[in-house]
Amino acid sequence: MKRADSGCQLAPMSQNDAAAPASLVEPSTPVSPMIPSSMRTTQVCCVARHAERADSAFALYRGAPYVQSEDYAQYPFDPPLSDDGERGALELAQEVKACTERLETTIHVVIASPFLRCAQTAAVICRELGPSTILMFDESCGEIYGQAIFGPTQPDVVHRDFASVVEDCKARGVTRIAPVCVGSKLHWGETLQDGRQRFNEAFLGYVHRGTEKTRNFLVVTHADCVAAAATLLPGARDISKVHPGAVLMAQRIRPIGPGDGWSIMSSERSDEKRTEKIVLKSLSRAQGWKVDSSNIDFCTTQRSKEGVMKRMVASFRKFTARSKLGEDRVKYLLKAFSGDRRRGTNLGSPPSSPMSSSSHGSHAIDPALWVFACEEGDCLARMPTSRTSGAWLKASPRSSPRGRRTHSPVGSKSPRTPSPPGRANKLSIPKARGLRKTLARPGGERHTCNCPLLVCAEEE
Repeated sequence: MKRADSGCQLAPMSQNDAAAPASLVEPSTPVSPMIPSSMRTTQVCCVARHAERADSAFALYRGAPYVQSEDYAQYPFDPPLSDDGERGALELAQEVKACTERLETTIHVVIASPFLRCAQTAAVICRELGPSTILMFDESCGEIYGQAIFGPTQPDVVHRDFASVVEDCKARGVTRIAPVCVGSKLHWGETLQDGRQRFNEAFLGYVHRGTEKTRNFLVVTHADCVAAAATLLPGARDISKVHPGAVLMAQRIRPIGPGDGWSIMSSERSDEKRTEKIVLKSLSRAQGWKVDSSNIDFCTTQRSKEGVMKRMVASFRKFTARSKLGEDRVKYLLKAFSGDRRRGTNLGSPPSSPMSSSSHGSHAIDPALWVFACEEGDCLARMPTSRTSGAWLKASPRSSPRGRRTHSPVGSKSPRTPSPPGRANKLSIPKARGLRKTLARPGGERHTCNCPLLVCAEEE
């Protein structure tokens, strides 16, 4: 399959499209040309689909049909890349590298679904980006685990053993691989909406980690997940088809100082009419993101500026209503996604979880955040293997604490949570810096709020 673009130029989603107003895709605060480029930093968040799989129609694997091989009989739902897929993965990697070089930045962490085709695509990207890029695997970025993908019956084998996937990536020249597969164990019966919701929650978490630790990331996942991520990006159009090797690249200039903040995502209110008015006012200001794409077909339906904003409001409402994270946690992640830095150097303290004293746990370390905080010389073998139950997700049939999968490092006999490597000050979770304020309730009652959100739910 031919790629939509040749070379490193990605097609801007806002070009020739009156439905994507410039205020939604251009930086909210123009960077002065007097500021040297060495002082500017660009935040990059990418979501890509794996290249062509070996069991596709007319695809060949090592010169022969893959469906006739013994490997297909053993792993019918976890095929490798086809011969054309290998070339497509290399084209995708070169495209991403050229674009990051043009932006004078790089991708620090590549997150991949544990399925082999995603792992192989991610390995090619990591090899092209250089030895400093870290490859990490996340179950939450995996295929939709239900009848829509796997058929009416639950398969005995979903994907290959994690150790064999790691060895395949090492054989492809990747040197820095996180030894722990993070994320929650998936449960059978997941619908298309459930899978997209699950990925969007994971995607927002990575945007938060990247913002907090000043890291750029790329997620290699599946077609439905790429389409789901587009619903969270300002100015994105409706997607009709995601081809193999497709990529969405969202970028924005990080604020230089306190006066160069991004616009914020307003908190929702209970009154539906009031909610729409507040959120539309917030979204009418630029979010600071510019979204490029490659190898993605978009719907031709034209939307007005108001239509684009109403679509975004509806997407965020639907996401919040279906989320298992809790309303406060969702608002906290959306705040990180909007990049508010006007009330401190960090994003504030995370909201409390009903199952732990804080969203990160009292003594637990988030393994994914640990990886995002690693420097080039840090040892990945000391990566934490788990965190306290319920530290990030509420108990639910889809992601219950008892059903959470704890992956052990490759070659390790007993999992343990080690101390972080050097530069511990960069790897520790920031202390709560709540925006303490005293509010007056009706009747004269005083309410003391330590809410980390910019707009407290009790404020009005």
